[in-house]
Amino acid sequence: MLKRLIGTGINISVLLISIAVFVISFFALNAIGEAQKPKTYKALAAARDMDIGHEIALGDVHEIVLFENESVQLYVPAEDIEAVVGQVVTLPMTKGQPLLKSAVAVADAGRLAAALKRYGSGSLFPLPLTAQNVVAPEALSIFPGDLLGITVVIGNRPQHPVATPEMYGAYPVIVNTPAVIEPYPQVIEEEQNQNLYPPMSKDLFPDGVRVIAVQGVTRPVVEEEPAKKQTAAEVTSATYRGPDNPVLILLVPDDKRELLSLALNKGDLVLVSLLEKGSKEPTSGFTYWDFEQWFQVERGQKYPSILPTPTPTSTPSPEQITPTPTVVQ
Repeated sequence: MLKRLIGTGINISVLLISIAVFVISFFALNAIGEAQKPKTYKALAAARDMDIGHEIALGDVHEIVLFENESVQLYVPAEDIEAVVGQVVTLPMTKGQPLLKSAVAVADAGRLAAALKRYGSGSLFPLPLTAQNVVAPEALSIFPGDLLGITVVIGNRPQHPVATPEMYGAYPVIVNTPAVIEPYPQVIEEEQNQNLYPPMSKDLFPDGVRVIAVQGVTRPVVEEEPAKKQTAAEVTSATYRGPDNPVLILLVPDDKRELLSLALNKGDLVLVSLLEKGSKEPTSGFTYWDFEQWFQVERGQKYPSILPTPTPTSTPSPEQITPTPTVVQ
């Protein structure tokens, strides 16, 4: 075959060069075509019509391929299928429609209601760290998932409302009605439960409350340079903007919303502490009068000699009692 080609006068070198140029051009054109081809995005789509409240099963969604654009970030990626199965549809979906992140609570990282679906019960309660009576760790040191304890301190007991001014004709007449202040109960040293009046402090959630989100906080950003990578310790103030209005979103039991609301409004001090684990048993609280008793016991154990010794008093016998004469008028 080669001898026949040589016999026809065809230059073999020219033929080989032509074949090489064709092969190179073919692969080059294919590479250019692939480079100009839009990128694709694998997303989940509805395999059937689904109404609001429908619980997604494995056969309700399937994978589709979309050309990547600005709107593809609104759809649930195909790799999140395990997180989607078992969740509830929050928007009506038609067959073939890409599954929107806003249509499934758990798929939207910014949707706080997904936490209620995960934990099953409770209320998402905002706790502002900028409130004047709130003392808490720095907002940047608190992260979602942390367990917190909340202690309220009451310094004084509010007074009962006083009488309002009475109106006679067009002129108000001020009635000087003194405020009724209930006397404190008598202190019975043998019964600690009688010391139930301010100043006092009480843990509202002995088992702790879970942090779901930390809003109003800008986390430090580590900027990496090609020549040098910064570590967390090398982050300077130039890469950090302080929090404007830090608010903790807490998962609070439904029957404790009113309690926490009143504590924030009337508590002289609301302390937020980080917990490793909570306690199932409620606390007994602590008052100033408990503190006095505790102080006396502790001081008596360390300095027993300085405590006053009671002086016995003698009781007169019946014979020594002189009757008081009765005066008859």
